[in-house]
Amino acid sequence: MESLRLARELEDLLAASPRACVSEEGETLFDLCAVRYSISGENGKCLLHLWSQERNAVRRVVDIEHK
Repeated sequence: MESLRLARELEDLLAASPRACVSEEGETLFDLCAVRYSISGENGKCLLHLWSQERNAVRRVVDIEHK
């Protein structure tokens, strides 16, 4: 299932990149070394849940691009 593959690939990517950041439209939303996150690949969707004391977010992951 595509969502499970994306979830595994995202988990591997984030585990290998502990200093990664999540950004949208050029703005850094989360520094992964300072927040908690979880990834799920159930019900045909890959979801990334991010939370800190300041904010929380859930994003659907539809693809991963390695740079």
